[in-house]
Amino acid sequence: MSGNSHKLKLGKISHNDGKLQQVRIVPSYGRYVIEVVFKCEQEKEIKRSEKQLNEWIFEPKRVMGIDLGVDNLATIIDNMGLKPLLIKGKWLKSINQYYNKLRAEYMSILRNGKGPKEGKFNTTRLISLDRKRNNRVMDFLHKASAKVVEIAKERTIDTIIIGKNEGWKMEVEMQKTSKQAFIQISYATFIGMIRYKAERHGIQVIVREESYTSKSSFLNHDPIPTYGGENQTYFSGYRSSRAFYKIKGSKILIHADVNGALNIVRKHTKDVFKGLERKQFLQSPRKIIIMKKRKAKLKATA
Repeated sequence: MSGNSHKLKLGKISHNDGKLQQVRIVPSYGRYVIEVVFKCEQEKEIKRSEKQLNEWIFEPKRVMGIDLGVDNLATIIDNMGLKPLLIKGKWLKSINQYYNKLRAEYMSILRNGKGPKEGKFNTTRLISLDRKRNNRVMDFLHKASAKVVEIAKERTIDTIIIGKNEGWKMEVEMQKTSKQAFIQISYATFIGMIRYKAERHGIQVIVREESYTSKSSFLNHDPIPTYGGENQTYFSGYRSSRAFYKIKGSKILIHADVNGALNIVRKHTKDVFKGLERKQFLQSPRKIIIMKKRKAKLKATA
């Protein structure tokens, strides 16, 4: 081993950052990433074991429900009757679509005329493309999860309930491109970001099964069965378009994702919407754009 030593400056560490736990060097997409890990403890912080991950720490009172999707990454409702919110996910969808297109082009050139066991399957260009896409997705999810927690704090929420389907809605009816985008969005990563950011501030995060929450009518108190059950259930409405859920035999429309988010909370709590008027559930949601949609620049040089 050479006697030469090299120093890498990481910048100043503030006492506000917490207690330094470790510095680790992790290989990532053909490069090495230095991760500096701090231990930060706050007075209200919720601490859980793995077994307690989705158990109630306390009885929920001021509740936020989140329905995850593609065009609307997170649809947010609460039980105070405040205006629903939509965190738009089209920027993320655009990044994924452009990444898929470029990767297919590069792979076509790389594998042209080669047998299944011949030649290379990866290049510096492909590694660079993967890295850029991953960095942009992680940046977006960090900003979006921080926004969710900011909203929760502004509304003095004590509990966030996030709906999750096993297989991430592989069986839902949607166009092939939309399903591909849905699968490629790392919802587990997004949920994890929301959890650790929220529970640092004493807001408990519960992830629960969300099957049939988009088919049931919240306004009509339809039963919400569990996925895989054999019981046949009658639903009072249906999704009449991408945006709206319609009550059968009436002119009432409710935003479809808002209806789903309300049902996620209703499915796992009791009486938290008591005292609210029907018109409060029919409010038009407000859009929140984390990043403006623009042509993605992911091209990687060889």
